[in-house]
Amino acid sequence: MVLLALTACSPSTAPRAGVAPTSSGGDDVRLRRARRDMGLAEAVAGGERDDDDDGAVPTPFALGEARLPAPPRGIRPDEDPLAIGLARAREALEPGCPTPPDTLAAASVSAWFDAEFTGWLRGRGERLRAARLALGAGEQGSLGAQVLASAVVGTLFARLAAEVAELPVPRAYLADEGAALRFRQALFGAAAPLWSRAIDAFGACASASVDADDASFARWQRWCDAEGERAASEHLRAEAWSSRGPGASSDDGRAEPSSPR
Repeated sequence: MVLLALTACSPSTAPRAGVAPTSSGGDDVRLRRARRDMGLAEAVAGGERDDDDDGAVPTPFALGEARLPAPPRGIRPDEDPLAIGLARAREALEPGCPTPPDTLAAASVSAWFDAEFTGWLRGRGERLRAARLALGAGEQGSLGAQVLASAVVGTLFARLAAEVAELPVPRAYLADEGAALRFRQALFGAAAPLWSRAIDAFGACASASVDADDASFARWQRWCDAEGERAASEHLRAEAWSSRGPGASSDDGRAEPSSPR
């Protein structure tokens, strides 16, 4: 079946060394791990300032359309050990997801999946793996480099997961409720492991940030914790959709992926 391309071309979801594999229903536990074991919630209580010691307002770090916090003090993204990894990360965000053909012919949609969509997903997966490998140098570097690298890895997985999950249902499937449901299930089934990897990376970022004495890391802890919570919510949604049976209600309390008009 052509929709198998969605899962066959997804990036490898094998966990990094030292990171526990994802299990269904374990997202909240993993996200609270830093709070429980390291006092993460207390570490940022009191609302630390988001400016540096000299009073300058930090400039957010841009990664494609994403806006991450300003780099931790003393970290230069354009220098080793981060420069190469960040260059690969920016490459991994492109190109954007292609749009299904606006046709009622199911055969044309199948051909589009077999060629354009499958090629896009495979290419993005390969670039993401290359970025993940290159960012390994940062994850083995200073605390600041570790934090930034983990946040970038999480952002890459979250971005790809969102693009896959939000792919519009082809017009050729809209008249067939069963086909539309299977399409959405395939999309969310492919997105779920990507959200899981994002959760792990954002959790690593937040956990590492709380170890820092430098207050400039507090903004990273807050940002990664918030992004991890969002990824966990999307992961639960994806798992619910991918297991939805025929005839099930489409009302999950969340907006569904947009459909062509």
